[in-house]
Amino acid sequence: MAGYKVLGVAAATGKIGYALLEGERLIDWGLSKVASKSPAQASAKTSYWIDLLNPEAFVSERLTKGMRKHGLTIKLLAAIAKAAEDGPVINVTVPR
Repeated sequence: MAGYKVLGVAAATGKIGYALLEGERLIDWGLSKVASKSPAQASAKTSYWIDLLNPEAFVSERLTKGMRKHGLTIKLLAAIAKAAEDGPVINVTVPR
């Protein structure tokens, strides 16, 4: 029996990346530099990946005090989480 399909999305300076796992197997992964330009673009790309890859669960980084990320990256993480929250998937945020 196959495992759940889980999509993870992360943001860093200048790029947003995703990994799609089914059980313990990596199915697909990728990066977008364009999506890291603004929260709106990060949200749109996240929604696109969710629609395209059809995961059952979504994982992103939880915004916490003292995190090393700052500025635009924090806004991107918030936009990513919001896009998943609005989507048809189980949404989980985890500390780094």
